[in-house]
Amino acid sequence: MAGILVRDDRLLLVRQQFRGRGFWSLPGRTVEDGESLLAALSRELVEQTGLRPGPVVRLAHVTELCTPSFLSTAHVFVVAGWSAVDGFAGDPAGEVVASEFVPLSTARERIATLPFPAMREPLLGYLSGDTDRFYSYVADGSLTEARRTVPG
Repeated sequence: MAGILVRDDRLLLVRQQFRGRGFWSLPGRTVEDGESLLAALSRELVEQTGLRPGPVVRLAHVTELCTPSFLSTAHVFVVAGWSAVDGFAGDPAGEVVASEFVPLSTARERIATLPFPAMREPLLGYLSGDTDRFYSYVADGSLTEARRTVPG
């Protein structure tokens, strides 16, 4: 699950470290047991950026990723507004090392370098105005080699 927050034509991105690699992506991560999607979105945004999200205005897209060992479904929401959280001390998981609002052109450039197609392609499509709302990927091995399948 992740959130799209835009301010003055600038998109909020976070710099994450994953298995020794750094990359920019949307803020968000996982839903904990017993947690709703929107509660997880709020918790992750606060933990990663120090921003408490306002209302969700729409679902941008859903991405499904199937591997031999797990099935993951990511929901990406568009959020209207936010407020700063007092006393923000950084991501407790230590995976997010920076967050910033960047111009949409810079956001597209950074997202284009994401090593994971299931994260990169749907977001670039959304930022380009594509109307696809469901993406399905299969990875037989490395997540960087996931390939999109056509549902149905």
